[in-house]
Amino acid sequence: MRATCNTDEVEIGEGSPTKSIPNPTPRGEPSLVVIAIRTLRVSGAESLACYEAARLAEAGYEVEVWYQIDGPFRARLAKSGVRAVRVPLWSGRRRIRSVGRWSKDRLVIHTHSPSSGAMLRLVSLGILNVAFIHTEHNVAAAYHPVIRLLHRLMAWRIEELVAVSKAVGETAPPTRRNRVLKHVDLTLPRIQACLGLPMKVAGPLRLVCVASLTPKKDHANLLAALITLDRLLDAPLQVSLVGNGPLRGTISAQAAVLNRGCTHVTIELLGHRNDVPAILKDADVLVLASIHEGMPLVLFEAMAASTPIVATDVGGVAECCDNGLSGVLVPPGDAAALAEALHSVLSDPCLREQLAVGARTQLCEQAGHRWLDTYLQMIERLKV
Repeated sequence: MRATCNTDEVEIGEGSPTKSIPNPTPRGEPSLVVIAIRTLRVSGAESLACYEAARLAEAGYEVEVWYQIDGPFRARLAKSGVRAVRVPLWSGRRRIRSVGRWSKDRLVIHTHSPSSGAMLRLVSLGILNVAFIHTEHNVAAAYHPVIRLLHRLMAWRIEELVAVSKAVGETAPPTRRNRVLKHVDLTLPRIQACLGLPMKVAGPLRLVCVASLTPKKDHANLLAALITLDRLLDAPLQVSLVGNGPLRGTISAQAAVLNRGCTHVTIELLGHRNDVPAILKDADVLVLASIHEGMPLVLFEAMAASTPIVATDVGGVAECCDNGLSGVLVPPGDAAALAEALHSVLSDPCLREQLAVGARTQLCEQAGHRWLDTYLQMIERLKV
């Protein structure tokens, strides 16, 4: 049994259904739009920012992506014909003035990280014809206190703030206009690839975690849960950790210790992968043990792939994944609860099938088609 998705009429944001705009093209000469993101490493915010940049270029805009830390997305942007420019925070003002000289209309800068966004708004003070859109991708507690303070102090310069979930919106700084826009789009390439996958019905048990190896993803809690889970299992379990980050060395060492001591659990670190849909195809459960989340895109990918979810109930997770319907949610930082939830799902094929069908159904019910249209409308309004 598998739910199907009807993409003919879906919802954008939190309002009434909105009709999609088919590839709008700006009038006259190409108009410059800047997408600003701190890093081009692979993560949820970066995925959305780079996808937005590529689609804006297709729609006829001149697009530049400004970043501070390089990563794999730079090559993807180049393939889309989008120019990626490394702009250190202290040189943001010079870059804004430089591109502003030849821009024939108002320069719109869409920021996707609080640090680079706040600094660009600060260094551009006194420069005319600059407008800022900001997308808030995580709850305020996920950011360093200094970043939070600067972000809030410079929020008055944001003309449109978009939060990716209600939980994120509740902690976002007040601006001229705040709104919540769920970036659930069945046309995103990885979601499309996941929608075409068959539901897993047989094979060795496999648990997958797709998350950057950073403190907020709390792999330490997941590894602690796996020690308990190993004692509960009576069959082999392959655990695949997908993602890179500053904690790779630490997590790799901890995983090696667990592999020597566990009877049933085997952990592998796969690093960055471009074939996440193929990995989800062989997964029995997707797990996230995060301390903070905004609205993790990998949950939508798992729901599209009909992969059951076990995750911590943080940020916007419960807004896209109903506990007991499309996944099982547990408190953050509770290794025992996480182990118990994983065991209950992994040991019950009927429960996994029920959650898989529920996940696909819920995704289709809340999908927002072409969320990019909302950003296009903002950009066109601010250009005037």
